[in-house]
Amino acid sequence: KKLEAKGTKTVNYTTSQSYMVFAYPKSYGAISSVVDKNGFNVTDSFTQSTITVGTVEYYVYCSNQCTGTFTMQFNY
Repeated sequence: KKLEAKGTKTVNYTTSQSYMVFAYPKSYGAISSVVDKNGFNVTDSFTQSTITVGTVEYYVYCSNQCTGTFTMQFNY
């Protein structure tokens, strides 16, 4: 869990048959792309959904199930 201001983010994940999840206030706008550490666009590996917590709507990006260590860059 991390709380940060809006901006392009690079996030490291280590998973074991789990999912990578990235969420932020919908008011920031949709992500334009998700890029792996090799520069490949992997946006299609994530499903976007919207949830509401209290009165704030959030975009939630959830990856396909995966295992390994990953570095992902989320671009606005």
